[in-house]
Amino acid sequence: MKEKIISLKLAKILKEKGFDVECDLFYVEYLKTNKSDNPSFCSTKGEITLDRGYFVNNQHSDLSNTNYICYAACSQALIQQWLREKYNIQTYVISHTLRNDIYSDYCGYINNSEIHDARDKQFDKYENCMEETLIEAMKLIKK
Repeated sequence: MKEKIISLKLAKILKEKGFDVECDLFYVEYLKTNKSDNPSFCSTKGEITLDRGYFVNNQHSDLSNTNYICYAACSQALIQQWLREKYNIQTYVISHTLRNDIYSDYCGYINNSEIHDARDKQFDKYENCMEETLIEAMKLIKK
C-alpha cells in the first residue's frame, strides 16, 4: 500500500501558504521551452515532472527560477500533520455509506465541521475527498 501524493494544485497552494517541511519528492513546472542537443536538458513550456530528491519550499533546495518552479510533493498524511501541529487545524474523512461491505460517499471534515454535504458533492474514494478537504483547510491559513 502506498501513501497518496498530493496533486500539483494542492502543492501550489502549500507553497503559497508557507509549507516548509522536508520532502523527498517535488513537482517541477517548466515555464519556458528549452532546446538542447542533450535530451536531459530539454523541456516544454507547461510540462510537469515529478522528481525525487531532498526538497523544501522556499529554502536553499528550492531551485525555482525563470525557467521552472518547484513545489514540494508529499503525502496527504504529512499535510494533515503539518496543519495539526502548526495551525491546530484537524482534517479527516469519513464514509456515510456502507454497501456490500464497501464504503462510499465520503465526506470531509475540518475541526469537526462537515465541509462537503454528501447530497451535494459525493466522493467515491477516500483520497479524493481528503485532497479536497486539505484544499479547503488551506483557506483557513492567512498569509
